Amino acid sequence: MYIYPLSARFEEKLNNPYIKDVISSIENYFFCVNKQSPSAVGFFNVVRYFFRTRYYHLNWIEDLPDKKGGLLQSLFLLLIIQIMRVTGKKIIWTAHNKISHYQKNLWIKKMLMSVLARKSHYIITHSHEGVEYVKRLNKNKNTVKVIYIPHPVKNKIHTNSVELTNDIIIWGNIAHYKGIHLFLQHLIENGLQKKYKIIIAGRFTEPAYEEVLKKYLSGNITLINRFIQKKELEKLIKTSRIVLFTYQQEYVLSSGALMDSLGYGKNVIGPDIGAFKDLQEEGLVTTYADLNDLIEKIDKCLGSSGKTSREKLKNFIDKNSWENYGLQLYNWLNQR
Repeated sequence: MYIYPLSARFEEKLNNPYIKDVISSIENYFFCVNKQSPSAVGFFNVVRYFFRTRYYHLNWIEDLPDKKGGLLQSLFLLLIIQIMRVTGKKIIWTAHNKISHYQKNLWIKKMLMSVLARKSHYIITHSHEGVEYVKRLNKNKNTVKVIYIPHPVKNKIHTNSVELTNDIIIWGNIAHYKGIHLFLQHLIENGLQKKYKIIIAGRFTEPAYEEVLKKYLSGNITLINRFIQKKELEKLIKTSRIVLFTYQQEYVLSSGALMDSLGYGKNVIGPDIGAFKDLQEEGLVTTYADLNDLIEKIDKCLGSSGKTSREKLKNFIDKNSWENYGLQLYNWLNQR
């Protein structure tokens, strides 16, 4: 199996752990041909392993146009997909988002997602909404092979009690699509800017967005603009009552940060979409319909109600571990 992306250009401390976790989860069932040689040439690296590879496990590949030499890489992707199919290679595409988070080269990204929906042999999505979304992208719905596997989660629950010093934490890479500015603006417009103690922690992916958020800051709304190391992040999450996600609905199907937060056993609130909606139906997170509804849900969680069942959460985490992800993928491919 060839895993994408696995890049030599990433700093390890800033790299999304998802790919590393995928590789660890499948190693009992597949040999990862490119594990020891992260690519310095982007997706062109597949040529090196072409005759050794049966499965291509592709993640966020629709964002190729934004990479160095992105247009050329995108054309190469379209070509190699055809070659893979003719030579009996199998394409596994994980559909993480409805659309790219960034507007640059958007029409090419949409085209790539449409091609992937039609040409991939297997499609994984981490939300039930993603199944329907992929089917809409695919004109021949009867032949698409798509499976819902919840985003795996790690058990990070600690039984030691800590002092809760923040009402809300919003964490992760900070970008416009996450809608943080809309939430803060709503607080100000309704005179609620002093009601909650809020921490916004993470590195900006769009420098201009920092200036947007700065105008909403106050004594009880704090911004930490940098990559948050693991131990510091863990402390910030553990000392917060609520982990809040304000993602705009047109973008997101699933979220690694959501599952990390769930793994800490925290009260999570997010929009009524994708994986958030799935977990709400499991009784594990709280979702909101609009910003007025969000305020009501925050107040409820800060009160005595709205607590997640620890036993129910533990059962979900045990069932949807990274170890089980590898087994599920192996069994699914074998059945096909």
